[in-house]
Amino acid sequence: MAHITKGANTAVPTAQLRVAVCRQDLPGAPVVDASALLLDAAGKVRGDADLVFYNQPAHPSGAVRHTGTAQGGGLLAEWLELDLPRLEPAVERVVIAGSCDGGVFGQVPGLSVQALAPDGAVVAHYAVNDASSETAFVLGEFYRRAGAWKFRAVGQGYASGLAGLATDFGIAVDEPAPQPQAAAPAPHIQHTAPAPHAAPVHDAVPLQHTAPVHDTVPPQDAVPYTFGPEFPPYTQRGRGNGVVTVDAPLPPGPVLVEAWHHGGGYFGAHTLDRRNKEDELLFNSTLRDFRGRCLVRPPQDRPLRLRVEADGDWTVLVQPLSVARHLGAGPLQGYGPEVVARTGPAADLDVDYAGDEDGGGYFGLKSLEAKALSDPDAYDLLVNDTDRLRQTVPLPDGPLLLVLEADGPWQLTARPLPLLDGPAAQDAGAWTGRGDKVVTLTNPAPGHPALLEYSFGDDRGFAAPRVTLLDEYDDEEPFLESTRHGSRGRTVVFRAGEPQVRLRVEHPGDWRLGLLPITQVPPLTGAAEGRGSAVLR
Repeated sequence: MAHITKGANTAVPTAQLRVAVCRQDLPGAPVVDASALLLDAAGKVRGDADLVFYNQPAHPSGAVRHTGTAQGGGLLAEWLELDLPRLEPAVERVVIAGSCDGGVFGQVPGLSVQALAPDGAVVAHYAVNDASSETAFVLGEFYRRAGAWKFRAVGQGYASGLAGLATDFGIAVDEPAPQPQAAAPAPHIQHTAPAPHAAPVHDAVPLQHTAPVHDTVPPQDAVPYTFGPEFPPYTQRGRGNGVVTVDAPLPPGPVLVEAWHHGGGYFGAHTLDRRNKEDELLFNSTLRDFRGRCLVRPPQDRPLRLRVEADGDWTVLVQPLSVARHLGAGPLQGYGPEVVARTGPAADLDVDYAGDEDGGGYFGLKSLEAKALSDPDAYDLLVNDTDRLRQTVPLPDGPLLLVLEADGPWQLTARPLPLLDGPAAQDAGAWTGRGDKVVTLTNPAPGHPALLEYSFGDDRGFAAPRVTLLDEYDDEEPFLESTRHGSRGRTVVFRAGEPQVRLRVEHPGDWRLGLLPITQVPPLTGAAEGRGSAVLR
């Protein structure tokens, strides 16, 4: 972890960073609202859109987003996402600031800011220890330097509040700045709802990290896969029942719809069909400070329209799929419905669902491969259950999207399969190929069975893929047929503990075979559904 003091700077990776503005979670402490300002070479915003905060949560470029509030480990955090490679060339600095509601920054316990790399490592951390009567505060800034990015701990406060801070960076305000410590008017961007401060939407604030600081750009293959075209996010806010009409053009294929409902009560949303009647149910929740995401396929011959039913203030955002959270090597936590992107190899997915307030509630998980985004029926149902659960389900190779429906907190952890490449892989029995081929699999634990994971790509309209077992005379015995067992799945091989087996693969397209220890068979702890063959215990 790179701890820095006021005025110091440190290099950060040119990557998608997550930024947390943190304080201790103590009763009666002032509320801190985080914001980001995108500045040009003159140190000014280019317009109101360059201020990103809870009531304007996404920059039109999609490079900076306010993603909500989380709590954990005795801390509260306001989260921002900053995609440095996507920032426009005209943006020279991104300032991370905060405003204080219900007190001054000298009364905020444990105020700090930290930036996290895509792998979760904390690459910059600055703890503020000299705040006093300020009601607005610049904690730090990201800035370009010699083709790379750095973070500087600034620590500059404003007793004139958000209005004074905004004026310094070129944002017009409706009224003159007040006297010190007086209530500050907001910038002329309209505020319509208080910031949510309870829903644990994103990961709990990490308190300890041992991962090294990364000072260089990640390798090219670490760049997130692009799931669809980019477009400026669309935002609409309201109170009570309403209709959302997205009058901006949207690209073909699914988009991500995000909804916030502030406070308690009911929140629901449907798409509207051509006859202006309710069609697809998107959200249906009584969670306090609800926040959720889902996939929607907008019509191409008319605007996307949604009906909202709500007891309080709400915000609806329509965004490109690139803003989806990514499931990497570590655990990913969330609360409520979510859309998650996965670009890694095939893996076993550990699913933990804590249930709703009563330990019950619904949890559903579906996967959608990137190549099938245009097909509304291409989902694979992985989990469909109620009450608390802990399950393991197989995931195919990415890129793919995971669509969650949940009435409470959840955690996903992907465990990559122990597959090898090259000659060592062939010796161990892990193969990838194209076209017909005979392969020899070596039992990694002679005398015991093993799992065989298989996947077949597009058959190009020819005969369905199949695999046969060859004996010593090359006589064939049926083993796998995609028409019976599916185009991907798992089965048992070396059933008699043989040291080796030979398989003939007949398939005109791409295919993959991989051996796994029999100990990786997941337990059947409740209802399970899937697609293709599976092995459970």
